[in-house]
Amino acid sequence: MRGIYKQILLVGVLLTCLLTASCAAVAGGPGSFIDLSGKISGDKMYDTAKRLSSIEQFRVAGLEGEKLAGNYIADRFHEMGLPVERQTFPLKTYRYRSSEVAITAPYEAVLESHSLMYSKTTSPEGVSGEVVYAGLGSEEEMAGLDVKGKIVLMRRGGEFFWQKTKRAYSHGAAGVIYFNPEAEDLVRATLVTPSSIPALSIHRSDGERIQQALSEGATVRVTIKENSETKDGSSENIIARLTPSSGPQEKTIIIGAHYDGVDAAAANDNASGVAVLLETARLLAQQKLQCNVVFVAFGAEEVGTVGSRYYVSQMNFREKANTVGMLNLDMVGRGDTWYVFTVNEDAKSLPADLAVQCMGQFGYKNKRIGAYGSDHVAFEGAGISVAGFEGSPDPDYHTVRDSLDKLEKEDLIQICKVVTAVALKLDQSVQVKK
Repeated sequence: MRGIYKQILLVGVLLTCLLTASCAAVAGGPGSFIDLSGKISGDKMYDTAKRLSSIEQFRVAGLEGEKLAGNYIADRFHEMGLPVERQTFPLKTYRYRSSEVAITAPYEAVLESHSLMYSKTTSPEGVSGEVVYAGLGSEEEMAGLDVKGKIVLMRRGGEFFWQKTKRAYSHGAAGVIYFNPEAEDLVRATLVTPSSIPALSIHRSDGERIQQALSEGATVRVTIKENSETKDGSSENIIARLTPSSGPQEKTIIIGAHYDGVDAAAANDNASGVAVLLETARLLAQQKLQCNVVFVAFGAEEVGTVGSRYYVSQMNFREKANTVGMLNLDMVGRGDTWYVFTVNEDAKSLPADLAVQCMGQFGYKNKRIGAYGSDHVAFEGAGISVAGFEGSPDPDYHTVRDSLDKLEKEDLIQICKVVTAVALKLDQSVQVKK
């Protein structure tokens, strides 16, 4: 190309560059995020996840394993030179001992089972009854069934387990049995608060066999037994604070991840999030910041986001108003798509907007969605802008298959790269008074 055409093209390119630069300056757009990937240690994060997922007692909320994990996290923050606060809050603790599902008709069999956390314990004789299949246990499905005094068989999926169990109880059921239609493993999940009826899980093959017998017109009877202890206890939020070299500032960024888990290794859910949290703290401590940064390892997320709700309840109006954003890490060690969460999909959120832009710049597949059920929820409810991060899908969470070998160092590195970049961009967005 020559002459006038070359000049027109050059002008067009210059205008495009100016417009792009202008948009980037306004929105923190493409090309504007700081990349710390050269300083990120995948080995450090993997070692953290290994340490947490190998705790023999597991990290069940309020029990010994969670306390050991909290001590480890506090020690890591101390090693970085960060002051640490341990925020204790009350909690109903649940200790599982044993369970049993015995089929007494039309054939006899004792099935391997596991109680859902906070399931009601039974007498040594157990609870017996006829089995009724209720699909996913929705209100529509339950409305057309006679379940009074019976044991309801349901598939995992749809609503939370506590909602489905509570509904079965309200219809008069004597107990609930769940199975996962997507995997053979026993479901290990929580009912959030102590239930009024026993709720257990069995293997998919056993659940499908019972379902098949019922569909052929057979009457299936079972006896379920549950042995556990629920009592008053406590858990902790482990809080570390990073203050700029110029001293405490008015504005604050909060970055969090829960460190409790179900009674399994819970490597992705959520040793992975804690691993990234600690590495993010290490990296940001090396940066020149103008905001305070608070790193929080939340206790008792798996039993109803108790730790994060307590943390928010202790914030005063000024602290909430001066929080620039909250970034939450939950299940970030594997997946082919990065999900960016706000509670409401259309919520106005600078952190979520920046996260999507950042992932776009780095070339990571992502999706912005609304999601309820992790520690970002309490913060958005308090008027704080949030961005939750999760790598999806993970078919193994809340099962014994959520193990260390499923984690990918590259995924840990990717999300750490994003979280540090978004945190730095949030820090840059603040106008500091001179």
